[in-house]
Amino acid sequence: MDHQYRAKGQSASPDHGGAEYWYRGQWLHIAALPLSLLALLVMPSCSDSPDPPAVEQPPVIVLTNEPDSSADTGDSERPSSKRGVESLEAVLKAQDISNWSDRHRLLAELALAGDGMAATKLLLAQLDGLLDPPLDVERYLGWFQERHEKGDPFGTHLVAATFLGGIGVERDPSRGLELLRQAHAQGHIASTAGLASSYEHGLMVEADPGEAVRLYTIAAEKGDPMAMSALGRILAWGLYGIPADPERAVSLIKQALEYPVPPSGAMVTLALMYRDGVGLERDTAKAYRMLQEAVAQDPQCEEARFYLGGMYYHGLSVEPDLNEAIRLYRKAADLGSSDGMHVLGLLYIGGVGVRQDHEEALRLFEQAVELGHPDAALEAAFLHIEEEGPAFNPQRGFELAKQAADQGVPGAHRLVGGAYILGRGVPRDERKAVEYFRVGAELGDVSAMYYLGVSYAEGVGVASDQSEAIRWLRKAAELGHGPARARLRELTANE
Repeated sequence: MDHQYRAKGQSASPDHGGAEYWYRGQWLHIAALPLSLLALLVMPSCSDSPDPPAVEQPPVIVLTNEPDSSADTGDSERPSSKRGVESLEAVLKAQDISNWSDRHRLLAELALAGDGMAATKLLLAQLDGLLDPPLDVERYLGWFQERHEKGDPFGTHLVAATFLGGIGVERDPSRGLELLRQAHAQGHIASTAGLASSYEHGLMVEADPGEAVRLYTIAAEKGDPMAMSALGRILAWGLYGIPADPERAVSLIKQALEYPVPPSGAMVTLALMYRDGVGLERDTAKAYRMLQEAVAQDPQCEEARFYLGGMYYHGLSVEPDLNEAIRLYRKAADLGSSDGMHVLGLLYIGGVGVRQDHEEALRLFEQAVELGHPDAALEAAFLHIEEEGPAFNPQRGFELAKQAADQGVPGAHRLVGGAYILGRGVPRDERKAVEYFRVGAELGDVSAMYYLGVSYAEGVGVASDQSEAIRWLRKAAELGHGPARARLRELTANE
């Protein structure tokens, strides 16, 4: 029996399908990086960035001694305590923020107006070392702690951020989630959007896409740009079984982009919609320009770089340039893109534009696994199971493959079956191998159909049954599986 149980088929070329690659963990990396749990409160914007292109009239913060009665703080009024407002203003005034970039001064102005996303983005900017002079985090957070203690959901939202990111306190995601729920219950819309993101990605709660969409919808209808961006992404491609509604998705994304400091993810989503012709006339040139603009406005946005790399790899509205594609993939990976890590790993497996190096591929796949990337988990499992050497651990490979199979990840059952056939990472058990091949085949995995057919033909793990062998091999052959066609010809040659 042929023992090539590669998780994703024989090709090591990167793919960049819009819906699949957008769904598969563009933001899941926050699950594994303690500090970036803070990003839960501003998702799906990429990390905060340095200076954007200059604007004609840079926003200037006007520090007053009285609260702005027109400020929007969600559904609840901002406390009118003069002392509290003066404290926040004093914190920002002490920073000499006139030297900050236009973007960061605008974020500070929005924070003063009670914008939870902007206030959190300032923290992210500080953590990324983008504020000069740096933000006095202790005083900044002290103000929000005071507001939280006085029942202000805006303050509660930011205190949640401190526990989610371990900023000034011991990291406690459970406490952060509790506070996030509390602020949501008080009507703080940025908290509603953050809670929706938690449900979408299964962060600290069991994933519940339906609940995520419900919460995103509430927040989007009340003007939260992050929620508009996230809901638009889901509706564009009909993710999680939610009916696709590209027209509404375009409307939501464009509204999100009207926000003074729009979520970077919104521009990336719109670029992908132009690239794929989803809800808009296909225009790869416009998609390319928008991705370039997203990178220029937010150099920390890893996903814009990842998809721009795909444009160069496939030559979409630009001359194919493998070296530039690899440079962008590598930069995206360095910034935390699990997709960038996964694609680079595939290139190292095939030696495409880089030296062939399975150990480097494994390193990249394992990094992506830590960030929640399911396909990288299968590729890592394959290398651990199939390769020899100190870097490869068959037990680790089997664990990864089994976990993915239990989660219903396509291709995983075939890989578990292969481990049982080979006795790699688990005692050899041909009967269990056939059980996994069967589940994979019934789930539509064409290669699992092939291996199940071969098992019946050779009587491996199951009683020999030529009719069943032909049935499964024919199914695989009809779906274009070359080895299945060849084996089917052998079995039916005398018919």
